[in-house]
Amino acid sequence: MISDYISCPDLLIESENLSQAEFKTFLEFLESRHYSKGTIQSYLSCVIHYFSWQRTVDKANWLVLNEDKINAFIHHHLPQCKCPPSFHRARTSGRASLMLWRKLITDSSCPRELSPEDTLFKAYDTYLSSVIGLVDASRMARCRYGRELLIWLRQALGKRVNELTQQDLATYIYHRSSSLSQGSITAMVSALGCFVTYLSSTDQCSISLPVYLPRPKPIYIIPAYEALTKEELTSILQSFDLSSSIGKRDYCMARCLIDLGLRTADTAGIILDNIEWHQRVLTLKPGKNHQQHRLPIPDLLFESMVDYVQSGRPSTRNRALFVYHRAPLGEAVTTATVRGAIRRAFERAGIPGDRQQVHRIRHTMATRLLSAGQSIKPIADVLGHQSYESSNRYTHVDIDSLKEVAMPWPEGGAL
Repeated sequence: MISDYISCPDLLIESENLSQAEFKTFLEFLESRHYSKGTIQSYLSCVIHYFSWQRTVDKANWLVLNEDKINAFIHHHLPQCKCPPSFHRARTSGRASLMLWRKLITDSSCPRELSPEDTLFKAYDTYLSSVIGLVDASRMARCRYGRELLIWLRQALGKRVNELTQQDLATYIYHRSSSLSQGSITAMVSALGCFVTYLSSTDQCSISLPVYLPRPKPIYIIPAYEALTKEELTSILQSFDLSSSIGKRDYCMARCLIDLGLRTADTAGIILDNIEWHQRVLTLKPGKNHQQHRLPIPDLLFESMVDYVQSGRPSTRNRALFVYHRAPLGEAVTTATVRGAIRRAFERAGIPGDRQQVHRIRHTMATRLLSAGQSIKPIADVLGHQSYESSNRYTHVDIDSLKEVAMPWPEGGAL
């Protein structure tokens, strides 16, 4: 199978020193993800190059592949490489191929021994998934808050998790809250409450249930987060190349954010089966609030969806609306892909750097609805919020409306 991509005799000879079964696993992964033939050739050549070099510099452990050895190969060997010319020398693809080999072959055959803390959070993540039912992003956030607590406990107090007390917990919350917004404080306290409850219920700390946590209140400051103007939104939409299939995909993703106020995760998660084409209704998968969310599809967004599906979307068995047009061809895009497409559109549209936050589009949607006279209730419904307080964060003081209802200041003697 290697000979289908590698024809150089030097590379083929060197490849015989490696396990052909491992090469088969590596190659099948690349082919299943639809990597181009040129990319597969460079990846195979880089792997062969690395192990050929290792056999000359570390004969006892030449099959070992770790971060230090990869860095030595990329930064020290490649710049002064005197291997045969057919050995691939590109640093970017070299690192990518070796990291992928390490993930597929080295780490799977020699799994890293988990530390006690890693073991704790692996079990906690399983609990969050199977018992609480949280989505990936929420589980990552809760584990992150838990790790930050244990790091502070170890560095500031020199304690272990089984020595955690209620007073330690309160001290940490007040310490962290000094630099957080109200929303972040709420998220942190909620996450820590869940984490400490798990620790207590599994006898890993001495804090008794139920767990009582303080909830500090910071001084509220109205956010100076201006919405994008109508002209800026138009410039963003006009920056996409609708003659290319990727341009049609990115334009449609931008329409989802601008016309419906979707999050990037919601946009990436749209599947064809959840679009009612005749009724022009989109049903979003359960997200943060674990509830389905149905939204009408505006005309321009609907037209862009139809155009992309009929004239731009690659043929694939994947049911996601938005998929990759290059390797891994036909797989569903991630939130990073959506975010990257919008940020590039910001650049092309000439939006200033301090206004290029992707989430600003969602704020803009809420502000437009508020300016059109909508109350918080329908705005919360469109944004998919259960709490009106969540929607308040996306709206801003409408100065023009306040001027209309403001009473004139009484002149002297009028009181």
